Amino acid sequence: MVDWGGRMWVLLKHKGSRTQRTPRPRIIGMGAEVEAVLRVRQEKYGSAGHVFLNADGKPWTKDALALRMRRLRKRAGVEPDERGEQFVLYTNRHTFLTQAGADPSISHATLMDLAGHTDPRTTAGYIHAARQAVAAAGRRVADGLNPSGQGKTA
Repeated sequence: MVDWGGRMWVLLKHKGSRTQRTPRPRIIGMGAEVEAVLRVRQEKYGSAGHVFLNADGKPWTKDALALRMRRLRKRAGVEPDERGEQFVLYTNRHTFLTQAGADPSISHATLMDLAGHTDPRTTAGYIHAARQAVAAAGRRVADGLNPSGQGKTA
């Protein structure tokens, strides 16, 4: 699933592949830090199969990941927030997609692919445009409409 040259994961089997009319692979870009961790684990465990194994040599399950996250929260002393929400693996995904949604250079279609969504309404939930960002975008458009590039005063 790892395309080292392209610095990405290519997932042929994923949640959406079962429901898509024409199944497409899920592409996940691999940041430099993640690549470094995976390369170390590959050196330790070899290039065949999984790189995250339990004590019995079997691949981690989603439940094992949740348990690991719970133990890390406890060791780090991370408590639920004011609404009672825990820091979980999904928190990382939500933060990542919210950051991507705030980046004006990422189109809505690309954000949908990045998230693995098929419904634009699902992706829209990650776009939390700040008032300042909206105002700045409006100013850029207005300034672009003015041939001199200078704002006019009334």
